Amino acid sequence: MSVNRWRRAYVAGARDALASKGPGGAVCKLTDAQLAVLEAELEAGPAAYGWDDPVLDPEPDREVVNMRFWVSYTLGGMCYQLHRLGWSWQYRPS
Repeated sequence: MSVNRWRRAYVAGARDALASKGPGGAVCKLTDAQLAVLEAELEAGPAAYGWDDPVLDPEPDREVVNMRFWVSYTLGGMCYQLHRLGWSWQYRPS
């Protein structure tokens, strides 16, 4: 099926029709500037948001994003954003 679709695209628009349209997937809900602010917010630690102990769970991070930017992420999406920042829900750089 893909080969037939590519052949039709080639016939209709020549070689330019076969050029990559970029990566698929959803667009990040936060801008690069917002991600920088998020990193600073998370570096403040859980006590800055009323959590007594460092919780190894992405849920508090989701709450920070929701409170600060009015953006909602799934747990998987929040783990992905933490990974983009070089963090994980298990590891916080010190």
